[in-house]
Amino acid sequence: MVGIFGIIAVELGGETGAKIILGLLLALPILLILAAVLASFVLGLGDAAQTQYLVTPMSNVITA
Repeated sequence: MVGIFGIIAVELGGETGAKIILGLLLALPILLILAAVLASFVLGLGDAAQTQYLVTPMSNVITA
């Protein structure tokens, strides 16, 4: 997957493409965690403890 993003970055024009791809790679884990939290509530499996467990490690990364 990273290789595909690398090819796209080169095709987009070197440094600008690299910035775009780096932004996507950094945002992907955050989007996956948010999707997991929202899906757990949609399926009726979510509660406050699960949400805190999923969100707390990412909040530490964001504030650090």
